[in-house]
Amino acid sequence: MVILDLFDSHLHLDDEAFAADREAALERARAAGVRGFACVGTSLTSSRRAIALAEAHSDVYASVAIHPHDAADATPEALRELEMLARRPRVVAIGETGLDFYRNFAPRQVQEDAFRAHLALAATLRLPVIIHNRDAHAEVLHILADAAPVRVIMHCFSGSLEIARTCLDRGYYIGLGGPVTCVLAGSGIEGLAQSCIAAGANKVISPYVIGGMRIAQAVLRPNVVDFIELATHSEYMELQMEEILIRGDSKLAGRSLRDSGIRIELGIIVVAIKKKSGHMEFNPPAVYVIEEADTLIVLGQPVQIKALEKLATV
Repeated sequence: MVILDLFDSHLHLDDEAFAADREAALERARAAGVRGFACVGTSLTSSRRAIALAEAHSDVYASVAIHPHDAADATPEALRELEMLARRPRVVAIGETGLDFYRNFAPRQVQEDAFRAHLALAATLRLPVIIHNRDAHAEVLHILADAAPVRVIMHCFSGSLEIARTCLDRGYYIGLGGPVTCVLAGSGIEGLAQSCIAAGANKVISPYVIGGMRIAQAVLRPNVVDFIELATHSEYMELQMEEILIRGDSKLAGRSLRDSGIRIELGIIVVAIKKKSGHMEFNPPAVYVIEEADTLIVLGQPVQIKALEKLATV
């Protein structure tokens, strides 16, 4: 049996959008199975507030940084204060930091200098870094390669499949957030969601989403959406992971995952499919056609698993 616990790795709980119900928002998340929160700073003021929240709640942690939009504020004095904040016990990362060549609220060289300073601080303290990157993929990857941080989270990833593979090859974590829900993101992001075996997925970037509304956002791929729906619509759910072998006379053989009813009707997550050859296909797309001798690696409630076992053998 699997007890599903979640950790919200990126939220801005200190934001004024939570002023009226910050504590209630935390309680709702806890009730939905979220066991920890990383409150991410974007300025000295925001970082101080994130630390205060972390010090007030045993399940909240803080990350500190000056956002690339405000890179001009990363003066030597500000960076010294940032280091003092980063040394506080409840601080677990540096970020969000990086480059934003889409909005260009700060000159590019100023952004790069601030980014390198943040990475140097992370190296000194042996802390992970949370990366903000918009339209600066080559520059961000180049600077990260030079700095070689201990751990990297590519927050709210918006790059191509090729860039994703580079990140994964380097051992970076990838956050799939708002960009993959945007129609304008195109097939490159859809392909990324099919192929990022090792990538993480953020459901909420609180309180920021496309359009600026404070609402939950789910990533594009059905598997991840199903997984998040399971997590957020149950207070504390017991799940089990099983391997289901498809027999030749099964009603499922020859049908796509979309048409099989596994996801929609049974509410089961297909984590991976093991082919007869031994090849593993992780997070298979909805159009994948189930074949005889496929082994479905699935996650669901016991009653759902039993129903699928019957379909697999009839």
